[in-house]
Amino acid sequence: MGFIDRPDKAVPGEEPRNTTAPSLTTDTRGVSAAAPAAALNDLEHPPRNPTNDLEPESATPTETRPEKAITELIASTGNRSLFKDYLRSIKEAWDQTKDTWSRRLAYTTLGAVAIVASSYATSKTLGLVGETAQDPTAYDSIFAWLGISIATAIAYRFFQFKEDIASERHTEKIEPYLSESIFEATTNLPPEVVERRDVQKILTKIRRNEYSIRALVEGTFDGSKQAIELAVTTGAIVLSGYGLWTLPVFAGGWIAYRCAVRCSARLIEAEDTASAFDQRVNYGRTSLLNNSGLTDLSLLAASKRMVGKVMEWARNSYALRRAATIKNLADDLISDYGCEALVSMSYAGVVMSAVVGDISPASCLWLVYSLYSIKGEINFMSDLFSRQVTKVEFASLRYQLLDLSEKLNDGKRFQTLNEAPDIVLEDVRLRYPGSKRDTLNIPGRIIIPAGSKVGIIGPNGTGKSTLIKLLSGRLEPSSGKVSIGGFDLRSNRVFGAHLTQDYEAFPGLSVEEIIELGVRPEVGGMPAEKVVDTLGINQVLFHDKPLGLKTINGSQFENGKSFSGGQQQLICIARTIATGAKFCSLDEHTAKLDPDMQIEINRALFEFPGDRTFVLVTHKLDQLRNCDLILVLGGGTVREFGSHDALLASGGEYARVYRKQAEAYFNESKRGALEF
Repeated sequence: MGFIDRPDKAVPGEEPRNTTAPSLTTDTRGVSAAAPAAALNDLEHPPRNPTNDLEPESATPTETRPEKAITELIASTGNRSLFKDYLRSIKEAWDQTKDTWSRRLAYTTLGAVAIVASSYATSKTLGLVGETAQDPTAYDSIFAWLGISIATAIAYRFFQFKEDIASERHTEKIEPYLSESIFEATTNLPPEVVERRDVQKILTKIRRNEYSIRALVEGTFDGSKQAIELAVTTGAIVLSGYGLWTLPVFAGGWIAYRCAVRCSARLIEAEDTASAFDQRVNYGRTSLLNNSGLTDLSLLAASKRMVGKVMEWARNSYALRRAATIKNLADDLISDYGCEALVSMSYAGVVMSAVVGDISPASCLWLVYSLYSIKGEINFMSDLFSRQVTKVEFASLRYQLLDLSEKLNDGKRFQTLNEAPDIVLEDVRLRYPGSKRDTLNIPGRIIIPAGSKVGIIGPNGTGKSTLIKLLSGRLEPSSGKVSIGGFDLRSNRVFGAHLTQDYEAFPGLSVEEIIELGVRPEVGGMPAEKVVDTLGINQVLFHDKPLGLKTINGSQFENGKSFSGGQQQLICIARTIATGAKFCSLDEHTAKLDPDMQIEINRALFEFPGDRTFVLVTHKLDQLRNCDLILVLGGGTVREFGSHDALLASGGEYARVYRKQAEAYFNESKRGALEF
């Protein structure tokens, strides 16, 4: 038996109600099989709440205090120092890979010294070749410098080989860390925060730019390697007394860097906008290339229309990128020709110095080669760091989510239940951010006894799934209180098993692994085999799959098989039960099952061993006959509340729709007139 208490309106002939929950044995005001008609009338016409009325269109959308607090928190965590977050990510990556990365830096430094020495020895050898005509004794020096050139070249190749090995080991460490750090940022978020649109936008950015976050760290490491080579080469030129000739090269590199930053910013902006079209193109291509999509399009004679849509999206994507490329032409010209002009000044100065005899031919060759190397290293770093600058914001996305999850989880205690809980709703109201009316407004106090099987029904858009999200902790009420087993969900997170309409099938896992994902043995969790046998779905799932529970979900995998929509739903029902959770909610859990299986699975759920509180959402009223209690929602509030028999006897909305559905099955003239 359940109870509903409205402190603001009493049933005629009774004393004013107390907000304290009545006991099961003494209260007669609850809506049950023996509920008086006056109480049902009270439920069908609840007191008006002015906050549930539509506000004038000109009114500014308001947010309740909890929603406003979360919005402000998200905004504050978004106002970050990008440079600090960037350095923080580099430090964390360094801590994870300092041993392999320090070896890479050491081998890079030794290799840079070796190649500078080799280039100088080679230039000296070539210079001495020209002197042998006047000085035959120069042959001895030629062979000496040639030996040095060969030895240092071999040393360079050796250090490069060692650096490549260290680089492979470095990648083995950094790749798992980068992936795990991104997953940590996304999976630590509380369910009620994941539901928010502003958080979904951050998650979408991370999903689209996961590679950019990785490239940011890897690019910094690659840049540091180039910086060492640049420093060694420049240092050698400065020590030789010709450092002045490096200034035009660095000036050209700075121009190239600034131009590259502008070009990268335009391209990333274009990519960000075009990615929305790319996503639609990918989904459209999938529809045109897979069996189910192509079949549907063929039956609709809409294949050409779909092709036209895909091509239109592709053209829009290409147009955005082309516009950015055209704008970048001027910067590319300045970068290429301006940089080349400045570098040519250095080359010309070195050659002129050799012509007038200020430097030897060997030094001229070495300087030209070294300046060319510096130019290449500067160009590489300019291109690399121009991309880094435009991606720095992505380093902050992960920290923003980590900060959110840490701050929003403060005070939330995770609770597991060893027995079926009761459910209490007290003056619950929920309004989504930006909305002008409440999605749910349930005044008074509703008590659902422990171990009850509760059904929730109502027309589309009346808040059934929203109520389930409140009970499961995926949303927090704007005001009021929801308690599960005595635990207030505002300060606790109660372990439960919840099957939503948009459940995840987890392709790539075996059926056994999927079912046992959330198993908690300490509260009565069960192995997959026992759950499948108890529910009686073994034959339905595995009649053509000899591997049984070991079957991989997805025909694209080795030993994998495809499961139908109904079979996927049965696997998810089994996953829900296997957890051992004492509170379970199922939202349209039989939507994809045939009528016989619907009856069998509901019977199995209701008779399943162990005490649980079940909440079911469905449009099929025949599935609710065996429920202990039924909540009828309408207009975002509870219109009726009671057992199946009590609601039929009341002659209210539930009774009208139930009889209408029953008539539609047996009366040809009324088929297609089903409601709820």
